Amino acid sequence: MTRLSYAFALTAVTGILAGGLFVPTAKGQDSSGTKTESAATTAGPGVAVTTRGSVSQTVGKLKKMIAHNGMMVMGQLNQGRVLSMTGIQVKSQTLFVGNPQIGKQLFSADPGVGLVVPIRINVYENAYGQTVVQYVPPSRDLNQFHDAQITMIGNMLDQKLKGITSMLGQ
Repeated sequence: MTRLSYAFALTAVTGILAGGLFVPTAKGQDSSGTKTESAATTAGPGVAVTTRGSVSQTVGKLKKMIAHNGMMVMGQLNQGRVLSMTGIQVKSQTLFVGNPQIGKQLFSADPGVGLVVPIRINVYENAYGQTVVQYVPPSRDLNQFHDAQITMIGNMLDQKLKGITSMLGQ
């Protein structure tokens, strides 16, 4: 199986496991295959933004933007490194992002929010060589708690992530 096939299969399987199906398209490339700028799109279970630069470069920029926006990286998983043990070569890193003060408010309202926060942001190279930043808007899951405070915070987090990722797509 080629690297492109592995990347496609991993992307599709990851999307299925996350509750949706994400099938990569050539969107974000011109006729020569060169990366182009792209706005945020809905892909599978979340929002996806195609960026310029490698996965590592994008993760570096994203970390700075997260800190600049009053949040912090609480954890990081290099999925590419882990999956290399299985023989699959992919470029994929996940950041776990949050803010302890916001977390305090959420957990005080309902400790079950630990299923949703910290927020998971995945940066990966898709089957077409494009670097993509993808996340599930927190409000989608936080709204299910049927609590006005949690819903309000979820909507605020959506806007914060939208602002951060839209700057990466420029």
